[in-house]
Amino acid sequence: MKHQYQTEVFWKKSLQRYIDFFVDLYAKFFIDKSLAGQPAEPENILFVSLGHLGDALIDSFVFPLIHERYPNVQIDVLTGEWCKPVLENNPYVRKLIFFNHFRINRSEISLWKKIRSHLKSSQSALDTIRSQKYDISIEGRISHPNGNLLTYRGRIKRRIGFGSGGFGSLLTDEVLVPAQSDFHILDAVLEELKKISIKKKLEEIKPYFAVSEKVTLKGYPFENYFNDSYIIVHPESGNVTRMFSDEFWLEVIKIILDENKYKIIICGSSSESIDLIYFLLSNLPNAKEQIINAVQKLSIDEFFLLAESAKAAITLESLPAHLCAITCETLSFYKNGPGTLFFPIPNKKATVIHNYLPSRNVDVHTSLRNCYVKKFESKETYLLVSDLIKSLASDKNIV
Repeated sequence: MKHQYQTEVFWKKSLQRYIDFFVDLYAKFFIDKSLAGQPAEPENILFVSLGHLGDALIDSFVFPLIHERYPNVQIDVLTGEWCKPVLENNPYVRKLIFFNHFRINRSEISLWKKIRSHLKSSQSALDTIRSQKYDISIEGRISHPNGNLLTYRGRIKRRIGFGSGGFGSLLTDEVLVPAQSDFHILDAVLEELKKISIKKKLEEIKPYFAVSEKVTLKGYPFENYFNDSYIIVHPESGNVTRMFSDEFWLEVIKIILDENKYKIIICGSSSESIDLIYFLLSNLPNAKEQIINAVQKLSIDEFFLLAESAKAAITLESLPAHLCAITCETLSFYKNGPGTLFFPIPNKKATVIHNYLPSRNVDVHTSLRNCYVKKFESKETYLLVSDLIKSLASDKNIV
């Protein structure tokens, strides 16, 4: 099979092709891709999700589809340790196996420590995979790094995945990503599931998130907010190049305050978000009772519970965009991102405002409004935010 490559960066694609030339030769002579003896009903499946928190959450949306088709199957997940908070309470997951790939590791540690963690966790993961004797592995990532090498070395009989991130010849079932130029990552994963007789469409996926039974927001200070209408604002992204200026958020907050109906709970985990709150309060001294600081005060579970009672949420492209779209009306800014590939899958109405031209007219989901803008700091963007706030006030949908 001629491999696809997701990256368009010349040196990355050239390196992947060079490595795959030798991998292809090895696979031709030494890898048995026959499925003789493969059970009709798999007992153990390893799902590989080597991304960040949002990636792991999105991948988990297909677990109910697997259980619907194979009620007795056990699903384990190979993922980074940083993804534990979004998967540890998932009712469809038996076990998490951690592999901290150094290229994805965003921990504030040195590169050398990341490499040490990579090597140590890869060996531990490999030992666990071999001991579990999985029937099938399914890859959740279309770009490098993926789990193709590890699942092959783990002696999994049937390995379903993509060659678009390299090492495709190590798979028994190399799946092509969708032919259209712009697609959602779950469209690609659904192509994989067809290999095990699961035929579903993106619209049939129902997003969900399971929190720990021990988590509650009944204590101070959040118990006082649930009697009021509030909007969540989460101004952070895992990628600093996709952040916005304080002046941009000031304009967004002014639009919300003009409605004079909502408290604004600002969430996040970085010092930049704390600085933003000081900036907002210095420029909006009369809004001190309406702007609430929740930065560094919430776990992921607590944030989700907060979103359940929110009137709406305004976020960047990040885990909060996907969490909020499960439970409340959501507007998300996708700046300099990969377009529809990681748009949120909503249960409620959602709007994505982005600057990725190829995704301009792509219809991703019936509940998702796709809005392309050339510039975020513009009247066009602020009007879209205003539309959301006005629609909430009139209890109308924004579409």
